[in-house]
Amino acid sequence: MTSKKHRFESLRKTLFALVLSGILSIQSSVYRERAYLEQEWHLPLTRSPSSTSASLTDLKKVLLSRCTSDSTLKQILSGKPWAADEYTWEKINQLRSGNTHSLSQQTLGQSETQVLERFQSFEFRSRGASDSIVLEPQLNITESDRDTLELALSGSFHKSGDHSAVGYFVVTFEKKTINSEAHPYLDLIKLDTKDPSTRGLGSAFTEFLGTKLKALGHPNIYLEADWAGRGFWAKQGFTFDPDYMVLVNGQKMSQMHVARENLRRFVQYHGFTLNDLALRGPPDTPLKSWEDLNLPEDFLRVVEKTGKKVEFQPYLDEGVLSPKTSQDLGSAFMQWDYRQRPNQEVRIENYDEDLVSDIAMPYWKGVKNF
Repeated sequence: MTSKKHRFESLRKTLFALVLSGILSIQSSVYRERAYLEQEWHLPLTRSPSSTSASLTDLKKVLLSRCTSDSTLKQILSGKPWAADEYTWEKINQLRSGNTHSLSQQTLGQSETQVLERFQSFEFRSRGASDSIVLEPQLNITESDRDTLELALSGSFHKSGDHSAVGYFVVTFEKKTINSEAHPYLDLIKLDTKDPSTRGLGSAFTEFLGTKLKALGHPNIYLEADWAGRGFWAKQGFTFDPDYMVLVNGQKMSQMHVARENLRRFVQYHGFTLNDLALRGPPDTPLKSWEDLNLPEDFLRVVEKTGKKVEFQPYLDEGVLSPKTSQDLGSAFMQWDYRQRPNQEVRIENYDEDLVSDIAMPYWKGVKNF
């Protein structure tokens, strides 16, 4: 029979081996990250005397010190009421000038000049508008969610006549892991929607962007559909990104499953049942099962068979409820205030750990193949 002392010693060695294995794994990941920074930024970080103890956040600060803040979009958007929200300026302040020549070649396979020439060709004219809209693109370095910096394609939209700015966009080429390929992530596109010349601009530019990025070897565009964008990006054909999951009462569920369950509760909340619903056509077709809803656009097409509407205040921008309006069930669901309700029984924790409503379309991660 094995003695208690022998069993304890065996257990101690096992635990020590597991802890050591974990430490070595973390160190390996850190060294891979430093090697990446050294390779792409030509910084001798791995040979620095303090590199063994410096955190990746500290290394990012080293990189930031070698980049200057890009003030181009700041000057263009300053004083524009449609670009005054906190999220816009958070993204704009992350844009920096630096080693874009090297990153452009590594990420897009072309020089910075070649890339910018591709996007300078964009021109759009809304029906009935006197001015066309042109694009002034630029390449930047931006802070990513990881403790490093990535390439960003950004730019501003201007009227061809008086050259006044009517919008801007930011696309970040992000790596999910240190060894993965960088993918284009449409951080945001913001337009002066009160200017009639921007009508249809968002859709036109999304198709243009997808076509150009596909030619550069990036057929998929990723984004987060939030606020008014929940319905807009559904119309543009973006689907739920299967890589992101949501916690519902502690259980992992797909974004599609959460959307179905939230719509079911939303319909019940307004006194309707599945038998009252149809999918907008033409022609309209009865909705037979919640499982028939697979794409974000499917949820947008849900209507009450006899045409009954829902009165509500759309949640179209961060912390802002718009004036009351009446819309079809699906449209109302896509624009409903997704912030957690008081005394909500179902706990829904979105992929970034925010708690959200159980009767609204949450903000969602999307992807589209061009």
